[in-house]
Amino acid sequence: MKTGRFSILLVLFLISLLTTQGISAQTRERQLEPEPAEDVLWTLWDSEIYALVDDGDVLWVAGGNGLVRLDKATYDYTRWSTGDGLPHRRVFAGAVNGEDRWFGGDSGLSKLDGAGEWTHYNTENSGLFSDEVAGIAVSTGGDIWTSHVGSAKISRMQPDGSWLLYPNRESAVSLAFETVKQTININELWTVAGDEVWIGYDVYDGNQWLNRRPEGATIAPQVTRADSQNHVFALDDDTVFEWNGGQWTDPYKPSDSHSLSSLAVDKEDVVWVGGLTFINPYVPYSAAVGSLPEEPGEFYLEDILWDYEPVTLLLATAEGLWASGGNWLSPPEGAWPHFNDVPNLSWFWGVLPHNDAGIWILGPDGELQAFDDRGTVTKRDDIFEPYGQGSITTAYGLAGNGDLWMGTASITHGFLFLNNPMRIHQGQIIEYELPEKDAAIREIFAEDATHTWFTYSKTDMYDYTDESGIWSLDDGGTPADLGDDVWTTYDTGDLSVGMPAARDGQLWYGNDDGVFAYREDSWEQISDVKVEALIPAKDGVLFVAYQPSYSYWQSALMVEADGSQQWRSASDLVENDLALVRSTTAPNNLWHVAPDGVVWYWDKYAPAGRRLMSYDGQTLRSYTSPLEKGRITVDRNNHLWMTDGGNLWRMSPKPDFQLSTGAGSWLMEANDSRDFGVKVLSVEGFAEAVELSVSGLPAGITADIQPAEVLPGETAVVTLNSSGASLGSETVKIRGVSGDLQHEENKTLRIFEKLYEMVTPVVVGR
Repeated sequence: MKTGRFSILLVLFLISLLTTQGISAQTRERQLEPEPAEDVLWTLWDSEIYALVDDGDVLWVAGGNGLVRLDKATYDYTRWSTGDGLPHRRVFAGAVNGEDRWFGGDSGLSKLDGAGEWTHYNTENSGLFSDEVAGIAVSTGGDIWTSHVGSAKISRMQPDGSWLLYPNRESAVSLAFETVKQTININELWTVAGDEVWIGYDVYDGNQWLNRRPEGATIAPQVTRADSQNHVFALDDDTVFEWNGGQWTDPYKPSDSHSLSSLAVDKEDVVWVGGLTFINPYVPYSAAVGSLPEEPGEFYLEDILWDYEPVTLLLATAEGLWASGGNWLSPPEGAWPHFNDVPNLSWFWGVLPHNDAGIWILGPDGELQAFDDRGTVTKRDDIFEPYGQGSITTAYGLAGNGDLWMGTASITHGFLFLNNPMRIHQGQIIEYELPEKDAAIREIFAEDATHTWFTYSKTDMYDYTDESGIWSLDDGGTPADLGDDVWTTYDTGDLSVGMPAARDGQLWYGNDDGVFAYREDSWEQISDVKVEALIPAKDGVLFVAYQPSYSYWQSALMVEADGSQQWRSASDLVENDLALVRSTTAPNNLWHVAPDGVVWYWDKYAPAGRRLMSYDGQTLRSYTSPLEKGRITVDRNNHLWMTDGGNLWRMSPKPDFQLSTGAGSWLMEANDSRDFGVKVLSVEGFAEAVELSVSGLPAGITADIQPAEVLPGETAVVTLNSSGASLGSETVKIRGVSGDLQHEENKTLRIFEKLYEMVTPVVVGR
């Protein structure tokens, strides 16, 4: 008993000691008061597809990248996202009701009418229970029913625009049974089969509720669908049950190599199921689809896409069967309608700034994509381009000139083949010949544009205790010329696989055992901190990001050139040693130095909800962020990017406009008429019309603007007419208004008795 108590006390003492070490330098009082900065737009890329809606010649695709209207014949599509005025980042459901299309997402309920006009409903302007709309059901009479994320309540908008609220689906069905029976769309609220309404296995016949759960079924099925004969099919834990109107038939089960995740019924009453096939060791899984056989029993699925996630959505249309699974969409004929304006990854390992524009998106299995948002908030002009498909990326590194380094391996017929490292330079992929073959590149550190360091292992890419070492490359400043490359090998002895870092002639190495400095041809341990990243700075300073950093991930161990060490918070370092932080170039989780010199970082001790900070040396700003942590990247357009793994986020200024009235003053005579130009400039892709007006004109002067309303990029002509105006100077205001946005430009109007045109003399040489 005494031993146990002593152990507990020892653990508490060590935790207290670590906490003291971790925050002792963070208690320094902040000298600057952060300014809240909320005039920004957060854009989400979540590649999940949540719903497919049939609309005749059009397919609506609702997902984490907004809403897509897809032409079934040509695959031409239009996307709506938050940058295009859609309030939802994620769209979860949709329905067609006459001339109206209804969509529900994370910002309420939206209607697109036959004239192409949008109307948005939320908890502030309607009787909607919640702004998180998960499902939509519509009836022949025009009733709109919605379910909500995280709640059992059901909202109902009646045809006259009034709203009703029900505590759950069962009460909605019981109290409005005749209306619910008129539901015309496939939805997740309920399934109508003749004179019955099904909610899972609970069935209401107009008089009473019945529980029809079949033997061997779970409490609630994943999907229920009815055919034209009012047979109900329930997908339940890799089993399909059929209610034939009077009883349950024998179940349908896939073979052992298949699992089920989706179900649909077409107009011919063929029942389709989708899921996953486990093929063989060389292709571990495949998205698959199949139809139920005529008689219950075992059945098989047909593979439609190899090495893809399972089918999670099926939609039967007049053209055939559409299938979706996470981030992909497959039409009836099997051709892929490629969405080339959004990333197609279902998981985002990280992001790095691109040398030209936009970012590099890093996938968990080595996928690499170049993503360019074109410096605008809309997703419609975005472009992404995949690199190195079919290979595994084992390491990344960002050179001083923006080139991207990659260590890669390939899988062919289930066997792993190691490749030479590659560098993307000016859009070209350059492959470098390693000093030794059959070595896996584990970590890459780019000291600058010329000197690059590689940790390698020789035996097993997945064994972090195998034989390893460091190679350094001096490419002579000529990336495309491999003839002048100089490779140097550094033995790491019995040190386990880790990461290198170098600057100004000093080489460091970090792994789970600590930090080591290379001095006089040997490694000297200088810290036992478990390393997440090594971040060299000027003057021989090294910052060490701590790996098990759940409590201290905003702090770094600062190792100075003389060997002294102290823990410093990111806030303290940025705000009090800005020049030192700006001298770092290695990507890390503590801060990011943007192209304009602004340093972005996370601040644990900022006010609640304002954890993202920026500092430019003069003003400290705080931002409300959808994430609490994550590696920050800022591109050349000064758009900020980060990921929490499953999603990609971008922070950018809100779309806006500016007024341009030209250089200098407006000059005119006392009795004159002159034209002046006012141009409207777009900021962040702003594309709405701007109404112009002029105020503050002196007596005797009138103004006429043609046209009075212009689009960004266009110029309006302001015609000023004077009749006996007084000589001198006056300040006039040119105002532009577009919706809630308003901007003014002051212009000096100078009135003279006589203006003389300036003539520049021309000298003709002989």
